[in-house]
Amino acid sequence: MLDIKNKINQSVSKFIEDAISSSPDLGDKLDNISPILFSLSVSGIEPFFIRINKNIVNVSIAHLKI
Repeated sequence: MLDIKNKINQSVSKFIEDAISSSPDLGDKLDNISPILFSLSVSGIEPFFIRINKNIVNVSIAHLKI
């Protein structure tokens, strides 16, 4: 489970980095609406809760609070 959590954390972090580098204005917009919280459900696995705060990404199997 830890391996999947780490891979999701790396993937979401890389996605955010790529999105910001392709659209420099996006970094400022993310700063304005941060933190962003959402969950990701995968069949057969407990849901993952993802929090993006500026350019820091946290992935947890426990519910995250604002």
